[in-house]
Formats: sequence, structure tokens, C-alpha cells
Amino acid sequence: CIGTVEGTGQKVSIKILKRFGWQLPEVLSRLQQIDCKQIAKVIEFFVKDRCLYIVREYVEGFDLKSVLEDRRLRRKIGWKKVVLAGISLLKGLEVVHNAGIIHRDIKPSNVVVRFSGTGKYEDADFSDIVLIDFEQASLYPDVSEEKAPFAMLYSPPEMLMGFNYLVSPSSDLFSVGILLFQLISGESPYPESNPEFIMNLQLTYPIKKSLWMKDSIFQVISRATHKQGFRVSPSRMSNAEKEKYLVMGIDGRYKSAGEMRKEMEEIV
Repeated sequence: CIGTVEGTGQKVSIKILKRFGWQLPEVLSRLQQIDCKQIAKVIEFFVKDRCLYIVREYVEGFDLKSVLEDRRLRRKIGWKKVVLAGISLLKGLEVVHNAGIIHRDIKPSNVVVRFSGTGKYEDADFSDIVLIDFEQASLYPDVSEEKAPFAMLYSPPEMLMGFNYLVSPSSDLFSVGILLFQLISGESPYPESNPEFIMNLQLTYPIKKSLWMKDSIFQVISRATHKQGFRVSPSRMSNAEKEKYLVMGIDGRYKSAGEMRKEMEEIV
């Protein structure tokens, strides 16, 4: 819900979680120390009656999901603004990762573009974006064996298969790559609606280049979303074998948000 701070009138977003992971309070504590315009500021959090209350900065704008769902708007915006949004997002992720936090839930609905002075979507400054909703975030490295939720389509193989200790900055960058592919091409990288088929494609098959996508952009997306195909179904492999293939996939990706950002800056 949305509220205001008494005395200042500052508009804030308030979330109440009845269930939350044991790491989340520490994640929120670290986020409170971050002063970065690409990250929604955590103002306060506390536990009361077994619920976790999170008060954060309210961002006036629109999320990238609304861009994805409006084909005409997406075309008006064009690929350059999407790349600028990606660069801005990576600046924020660089700060988050340096604080030992992995977001784990990067998707269009969690990336907000601030409204410009005109209030028109197509006039918005796509280099001024904000990453929100850290409720699924974890510490890095994650040594817990707690089963973590994941976002179908946007999550890398190590998250889909529950290998928490392999989740790293490159896992978030995988999600950024999928997000960029969708926004630029207007298509899903996995043209299936059946969740089992999508899961299989996410685990094994590389993304194919969209017909209208620039080679330079696809090269960045391809590296960000790199994976190593399994030689047989993972259900027939030992954990050690699965880990071997997952690590091979991770090793082919960008290691940091800064590394990916620099290559994207060369495109525009």
C-alpha cells in the first residue's frame, strides 16, 4: 500500500510480509546503508506480530512490464532507450552486489522508470530507472539450503535447480539479459506457454537471435544468458554432475554488472 510519513508528507510504499526468509532482515539492513538513485531506498523495517513491515521510497513512474505489454509504446521508445535503461539498472546492481546482496527477482515489473516533467511515457528518461522489490533477495554467497522461489522465464539454471551456493552476481545478470531481449524484440526468448517446456528450454537451450535485433546487442544478451546444455536429463544426473554443467554455464557469463555495463555503453 501507499502512505505518507507524518511530519514530512513524504510518499512511501509499505509492504507487509507474513512469510519471509531468515536472510531478509539482514538484506534490508544493508539496503538501508545504500544511497543510490537506481535503488529504491529502504526507510524503515520492523517485525510486529510475526509480520515483517517494509517502508521504502515510493517511485513515481511506470514499470517496464507496462512497456512490454504495449506494443505501440515499445516501438515508440525504441532499442536505444531500452539499452539506456539496462545501463542504469546495471549501475544499481553494481552497488547492490558490492554490498553482498543478490536481487534474485529481476523482471520487468520490478524495474521502474521515473516519470519525466511531461508525464508522457515516450518522453521519460530511460537512463533514470529504479530497481524495487527486494523481498526475494539473498546474501552472497548464499550458504543456506532454504528452498527459494524463482521467476519463471527470468531465472538462470542454478536458481531453477535450487543450487543456492552457485547463485552469484552473474545470476542477476542472466535475468537482465532476458529482460533486455524481451523489451527490444517484443518476444519471449522461449516461445512456449507450458511451464515444463519453458523450464527445459531455460535449463538447456541458448537464446536465438531475434530477426530485428542488432548483432552488438545480441552479443551482450547472449553472454549474459550463457548456459551449458546438459548431456542428458538432469533428473538422471548426480548432484556433482549437475554442478559441473551449471558452473560451466556460469563461467561463460559476465562476472560483474560493471563488466556488462561497459560493453553496453559501447553500443550507444
